[in-house]
Amino acid sequence: MSKLFPDKGFPFQSWREQDKQTTLIYIQWGVIALSVLMIIFLWIGWYRAPSHMVVYLPPDTSQAALTKPNTIPKPYVYAFGFQIWQEINYWPSNGVKDYQENIKKFSSYLTPRFNQLLIEDYKAKQLTGELNRTRSIQGIDGSGFDIKDIKKLSANVWEIDVDARLTETSDGVVTKDIEIEYPLKVVRMQISLSHNPFGLALDGFVSTPKRIKTLI
Repeated sequence: MSKLFPDKGFPFQSWREQDKQTTLIYIQWGVIALSVLMIIFLWIGWYRAPSHMVVYLPPDTSQAALTKPNTIPKPYVYAFGFQIWQEINYWPSNGVKDYQENIKKFSSYLTPRFNQLLIEDYKAKQLTGELNRTRSIQGIDGSGFDIKDIKKLSANVWEIDVDARLTETSDGVVTKDIEIEYPLKVVRMQISLSHNPFGLALDGFVSTPKRIKTLI
C-alpha cells in the first residue's frame, strides 16, 4: 500500500502545498478582518469622545498638582468666587456708573437669579444715594486661603467664606472701612466657554454676610 500511495510525491505533495497556501490565505484574511474591526471600534470611540476636555488647575501648582478632567479643585473655586466678587465691587469712579457696568460686564459669571438680584440692589442703592462713592474690596492682611473656608454643598455647588476688607470713600474721605465675611455660593454652570471659560458662576449668598470688625 505504501508503494502505491507514497507519502512524498505527486500528487500528494502538491495537494499538501496547496492546503498550506489556502490555510495561510485564511489566516491573512482573518488578520485583515480583525484589523478592520479594531479600526472600526477605535473610530467609534473617537467619534463619541467629547470635542473638548476641560482640565482645572489649582492656583498654586508650585508643589505640583494631580487632577482629573472636569474635576474642579477647591482652591480654584475659592479663587474664582473671590475674584469675581472683588471685581463687581470695584468702583474706581463712582457706584452710579461702575456698579452698573460691572454687573453687565460680569453677567456671564453670575447665575441669572443672582444677576437679577444685583440689578435690584443697584436700583435700591441708587434711590437711597448709596452709589455716590467709590468702593473696593481687598483681602484682610495676614489672612489667606484655608481649606476650611470652602464647603461642598452638593456635586456642583460650593460655599466659600471670604473674609475681606470693604472700603468706601466719598469726595476723597473714607466713609466706611469694615472687615466682613461673605458666605458666597458658587455653582457649576453650563455655558459657552467663549463667554465663561471657568464654567462657574456666583449664585448669591448662602447666608447673610457678617460684619467682623468696624474700622471706620
